[in-house]
Amino acid sequence: MKMKSARIIAGICIVLICTSGPALAADNCLQCHQAELETLQASSHPVVACSDCHLGDPTASSRQGAHKGIKSVQDAIANGIGYVPEDRLTQGLFLARSIARNIVAGSYRQVLDRFGLISAEKVRAVVKRWLTNLSIAAPSPEAPVQSLSGGNQQRVVLAKWLATAPRILILNGPTVGVDVGSKAEIHAILRDLARQGIGVIIISDDIPELLHHCDRILLMQRGRIAQEFCAGEISENELAGKLTGA
Repeated sequence: MKMKSARIIAGICIVLICTSGPALAADNCLQCHQAELETLQASSHPVVACSDCHLGDPTASSRQGAHKGIKSVQDAIANGIGYVPEDRLTQGLFLARSIARNIVAGSYRQVLDRFGLISAEKVRAVVKRWLTNLSIAAPSPEAPVQSLSGGNQQRVVLAKWLATAPRILILNGPTVGVDVGSKAEIHAILRDLARQGIGVIIISDDIPELLHHCDRILLMQRGRIAQEFCAGEISENELAGKLTGA
């Protein structure tokens, strides 16, 4: 199923909402957890575009502004795309593994030494950076990630993807299952990422969340973008009515 074109501007936080809920939006519109993203394009402005073209030729130029062929998770990471799933426990974390191993799981090439072996020193540096930057409360980097609270687990998932240096970060229900305090902190992190120039896409049907924290709202119906709103253009009641078809 194709999605109508949308421009993703770096430094702008946008949200995708679907009349059938965020899970359908993720599965039918982006399918990013299956690495079946539509063609993505970036320019030096920087602007990223999702188009309804077929997947690009993998032999095409990889320069910014060229169409990118996304056929696997590895392709997505190589092209600067990160995806935080809604269910962190089954899709986002290796629960029995350490916090440190989870953080470097998607960026292991960055922590290799000149012999191609994992450098403990580089791992410690990456892990320390993200524990500090995201204020992850952990007794030790070697503690199993399942020992953390829900909010800290979610920040570990964020750290894993931010360690890959994404230009686009897609988050499906980023504050599902976390307490109120952690939810506010995660929102602040996402706004800060947008200010740093990362294109942030949130998939959600939490109307108060998206109205307060997103710059653009894309309403999706049957796998396509049906309407687009800027922040402040629509009220909570109006948006709820559009979601229910009222």
